[in-house]
Amino acid sequence: MSCGLRDVTNLEIAGRPALLVHTDAFGEAAQRQAEMLGQPGIRRVHVPHPVQQENEARIRALAPGALEQALAALQAASENRPGAR
Repeated sequence: MSCGLRDVTNLEIAGRPALLVHTDAFGEAAQRQAEMLGQPGIRRVHVPHPVQQENEARIRALAPGALEQALAALQAASENRPGAR
């Protein structure tokens, strides 16, 4: 996860809204790593753990909720950006 978190952190530092998607089992680890990288408020979307063994139907069932979380987080980032309308 730390590579994905570093990517998100670098995008955020560059002024591009980003978020990390992870399973809920890694929530605490993601938060600790974000704090160590100086980004404790990084946007995150979590899905139920585990997902690697799920079939396509289950993944498709999880997708709308994850997408809704992601869109809400990115919309909030856009609205809170300096100069946003």
